[in-house]
Amino acid sequence: MNMRLDHRILIGGVVAMLLPALSQAALSQAAAASAVPRASIAFPLSDVVGPVRAGLLCLPNGNLHGRDFLRSDADLSVRLQDVMAEGDQTDLGTLTIRLQALSAKLCAKSWGVMGIGDRKALSGKAEFAFAWSTDPTQSSPDKVTRITVRLGKGQAMPPDEIMQEALRRLVVEIRQQLP
Repeated sequence: MNMRLDHRILIGGVVAMLLPALSQAALSQAAAASAVPRASIAFPLSDVVGPVRAGLLCLPNGNLHGRDFLRSDADLSVRLQDVMAEGDQTDLGTLTIRLQALSAKLCAKSWGVMGIGDRKALSGKAEFAFAWSTDPTQSSPDKVTRITVRLGKGQAMPPDEIMQEALRRLVVEIRQQLP
């Protein structure tokens, strides 16, 4: 009986020592959850955002759609969160962004005449317009930043990676504009 009582006291002491650490971890998780950026897209992802061309002469080969760059608002939010975790860890407050416009003129130069080669690695130019805010009291973003991603043949990448690069540049711009 004495042994059991001592065991309970020991367990109670361990719990008492761990409780402040567990509370701190819960607070840290709550703070991280509140720092999750809010992101939305202002146009249907089925919209055509520009032509895609292919081959060394960049002949017409179809259209690019918003869905080639992103799958949903949630996808945009996750990508933004990933970019914010890279490099500079300056607190961006409660970041809200809205992808207002996307325009692209891209070419799969490595695709080749016979349809052999890489059709996903695109070069050219993609332009993005983002509205954003770091103020949690604002109901909608008020600042607008335009990002242009230009890629040469040696820098070619799929549309989703072009989107990631645009978000990297956006976060850098936002951090530079913060006081």
